[in-house]
Amino acid sequence: MQKGKSFNTLSWKRYLIYEGASPRVKRFLNPRGDSIFKQITPEVFKAIDLDWPNVVFMAHPHMNALLSIPKTQYQDFLSESKKWFTNTENYEMCSKIVKYETKLNHNTPKDKSKSKKGIFI
Repeated sequence: MQKGKSFNTLSWKRYLIYEGASPRVKRFLNPRGDSIFKQITPEVFKAIDLDWPNVVFMAHPHMNALLSIPKTQYQDFLSESKKWFTNTENYEMCSKIVKYETKLNHNTPKDKSKSKKGIFI
């Protein structure tokens, strides 16, 4: 019987926030950041649309860990993604991000008694 490979789950913030990052993270993101953010950002869009609890992905095949973006941090990820695309002058992605940031802010429940299925009193 073949055993599956197990992976640890780490926070995305350690590897995808460029400002203040370690030199190793900057060396990783400089040549690959555009590709990485172009792949992950649409998945976060999909997660917002489908109300997924998190987005989990492998940033590098030689890294024995998965990176996770929990639903509570979608806004933070989109903010970092927007910074990246602003710096690389990809304003089309920036405008999509702004739409989803607005959607996230608009859909944030103000009252905990509300749920997706209705209002419970």
